[in-house]
Amino acid sequence: MSSHQKELNAAKKKLKALQGKLSKAKSSTAKAAAKGKKSSSKTAQDQVKKARAASLLLGESLGEAKKIMVTAQDKLHAAKPFDRMLAARAKVLAQFEKDWDKKLKSEAAARKKRKKAPAAKKAKA
Repeated sequence: MSSHQKELNAAKKKLKALQGKLSKAKSSTAKAAAKGKKSSSKTAQDQVKKARAASLLLGESLGEAKKIMVTAQDKLHAAKPFDRMLAARAKVLAQFEKDWDKKLKSEAAARKKRKKAPAAKKAKA
């Protein structure tokens, strides 16, 4: 489960970083668009196109990161009941082993008593 949690945390960090980059790209696109409208030069128009392309690329990356995060969350939620079940099985197994050891010891003690009983009868007789 800890690996699923780490995967989810990594996806969240990546998502946050991409959201920051996207907001920066959007603001730079807006600035470039405003500049391009004022100057209407070829260079300014190219900068606007470049900024929009970067913004679109970051938007797609953000969408992919969201999908990764959702998948990581689903894996984490699926792993929790399974981990609980494994912990319960381990607890039951430990109790069974403890009981089994007690049973073996009591059987060994009973065997010793049975072996000593005929010797005690002979000693009395």
